[in-house]
Amino acid sequence: MDLVIPKHIEKKYPDYKKKLACWEKKYFVIVKPTKKGFKRGGHPVTLIIDFDGTKKHGTKIYDQNSLELEDKITELYKHLWYHYIYEK
Repeated sequence: MDLVIPKHIEKKYPDYKKKLACWEKKYFVIVKPTKKGFKRGGHPVTLIIDFDGTKKHGTKIYDQNSLELEDKITELYKHLWYHYIYEK
């Protein structure tokens, strides 16, 4: 999912404002561990997009607390914001 947002829009709306706008519209990215219980470093996780009550489960597995996971969550919020909230 290669989302390209024009640079002038990126500067005007930082990532945290995009996330806040998504949360206000009840769009959430949920991190769900693949297993229950305790494991040092955490269990692998999948992502779920909660789109105003409708949930879409991801298939890719990420390491918990990894930079790749953080980047993917930010990318998903940008995608939700740009396609469903931003007035073009």
